[in-house]
Amino acid sequence: MNKKSDRRDELLKMAAQVFYEKGFAQTTLQDIADRMNFTKPAIYYYANSKEALFVEIYEGIVVGAIERARVEAQTAGSGRERFERLIAAHMRIFIENVQANSILEVARGVLTAETQSRMKFLEREYSSILRAVYSEGVADGTLADVDSGLVVNTVLGACNMLHRWYDPSGAASPDKFVASILQLLGSGFNNRQN
Repeated sequence: MNKKSDRRDELLKMAAQVFYEKGFAQTTLQDIADRMNFTKPAIYYYANSKEALFVEIYEGIVVGAIERARVEAQTAGSGRERFERLIAAHMRIFIENVQANSILEVARGVLTAETQSRMKFLEREYSSILRAVYSEGVADGTLADVDSGLVVNTVLGACNMLHRWYDPSGAASPDKFVASILQLLGSGFNNRQN
């Protein structure tokens, strides 16, 4: 990595931090410039708007997740095994990006129509991979015969709220946390002995 890309990565991390602390709508490019000790012309060298920074943060997370999901969807294993690995990977991405994912949810209402359209396109692409794998699990008998859209939207909806209550300093390690949520999502909360 060169110095310019290191600085850009630092800027994106700082932008996510400031968006998280102040809220996306209340944050200005000047707020981010001040945190980076940039002059106003210097910040414009990297981004012409706070929305451009937001989009770069968002795509850095989501495009990477789509690429990893495509690879995982093609690996060996039953539909259930691959679906569970996809959901576990999804939760880990959220855990690794708690602050960024928090701003992704609340910023939607103030973004341009073009940005919202791009986000919806990427989200559909991502969920279509999960839906396909779920359908393969139904076909191979390892997953319940429930509409794949209903399952994927429900599971992703639950996982996408982790940033509201997940405590990275909590007692459970990220791996134990992911395993517990997978067990809950996969088996429900009923005691099978009763």
